[in-house]
Amino acid sequence: MSVEPDQAHGTRGELAAEISRTFVQLVKQHADRGPRKCRTYIDDDLIIVLMRGGFSRLENTLFEDGKFLDVRAMRHAFQDTMQGRFTEVIERVAGREVVAFMSASHQRPDLQMEVFVLDSGPDPSSVNPTA
Repeated sequence: MSVEPDQAHGTRGELAAEISRTFVQLVKQHADRGPRKCRTYIDDDLIIVLMRGGFSRLENTLFEDGKFLDVRAMRHAFQDTMQGRFTEVIERVAGREVVAFMSASHQRPDLQMEVFVLDSGPDPSSVNPTA
């Protein structure tokens, strides 16, 4: 399993890499497997975390049997459950409040996206992540 954090250099890239690593750990901790790849995009008041791979054997079995709506509902319930944990990570790393959270998943290809809209505080790239 390889994590592909944002390749940008500097503080924004470091923030993106920390978010990606933490999200992979959280999903692995609370699901039976985590994503194979994760990349975080940061732009002003928007943070997007895109995870690739990670469907369980159960989800794949249901999907192959035509029960894609059940898989989608299960994924949606998991994303709702993880909202607080994900939001806490973003607020800690970015140093700003999350004012909106949106989540989506897609099957074939297996993708999960978490979108965070931040308050109008300072740009995340100007925050010292070790402070």
